[in-house]
Amino acid sequence: MVQVDLKALLSTDRDTGSLIDTIQSLNSTLCVQDVEGNLILGEQPSAAHKQSISLNGTVIGWVIGQEQEARTVARLIGAEAEIDRLKVLEQNKDEWFWTAAHDLKAPLGLILGYTGLMQDGGTIANEEDLGFLDEIKGAGMRMNQLVLEVLDLMLIEDGKALELETMALQEVLNGSTADLEALIKEKHHSFAYTPPAADLMLQLDPVQMQRTFANLLANAVNFTLEGGQISLTTQRDGDTVTVTLSDTGIGIPADNLPHIFEKFHKVQRGL
Repeated sequence: MVQVDLKALLSTDRDTGSLIDTIQSLNSTLCVQDVEGNLILGEQPSAAHKQSISLNGTVIGWVIGQEQEARTVARLIGAEAEIDRLKVLEQNKDEWFWTAAHDLKAPLGLILGYTGLMQDGGTIANEEDLGFLDEIKGAGMRMNQLVLEVLDLMLIEDGKALELETMALQEVLNGSTADLEALIKEKHHSFAYTPPAADLMLQLDPVQMQRTFANLLANAVNFTLEGGQISLTTQRDGDTVTVTLSDTGIGIPADNLPHIFEKFHKVQRGL
C-alpha cells in the first residue's frame, strides 16, 4: 500500500493552491484532520458531520463541516491523493525496471561470453553438445535483446532515447535484412526486397529504426510457414515515405489488433 502524507498533500508548497482555495471558499469553518484526528487545515468547526477521505479503499483522513461541503471536499482530496499514489507507483515501476534490466546484463554477458569461447575454442567436437551450445547462445541473445528493449523503452518514455541523424533509408533497411538472411534461407522463404533509392535521406535514429525493421521482418520470417513469401518495398510520395512489409504468414488475430502497440503485448499464438 502506497502511503500518502495528507499534510504534505495540502501543503502550500505544492501546486495544490486551487484545491486549498476551494476548501476554504466552501466554508471558513470547515477543517481537515489526518486519520489520527490531528488538525491539518482550517479550524475545528462547530458542525458535527465527519466525512472520511478514502484512498484505494483505506481511510486516510477526515473532513469536518457541513455535510454536503464535507462530502465534496473529501472527494477532491481523495482524488488528489489518488494522483499522488499513481505517481509513486509509476516511479517505483520505473526504478524496478531499471534495476532488473541492469542486474540482468552482467550475468547474460558472462553466459554469452563463455558460450562463445566454448564454441570457438575447439574443445567440444560432439555435434550434439555443439547444438546445445547454439541453443544456449540463442536463448541468451534473445534475453539480452529483451533487456536492451526494456532499457530503450524506459529511455523513450523519458524522452532521452532517440539520437536523430540524416541517413539513407536504404542503408537502414539493408542492415535489417542482412541480419535475417540466414534465417530466411533456412526456412526456404521467397524474399522480394526492393531497396529505396540510394539518395533517399531521412532524419531518424539509425539504431532504433534498424531494430524496428529487423523485429518486423523477424516476425514475418518466424510466423510464416516454411516456403512462404515475404516482400519488403518502399514508396515515396512527396515528403512521405511508406515502407511496406507483407508476408503469407498466419497474420494477427483481429481481437489482438487493438493491442499491438501496447507495451510488451504478445499474441498468444504460434506455428
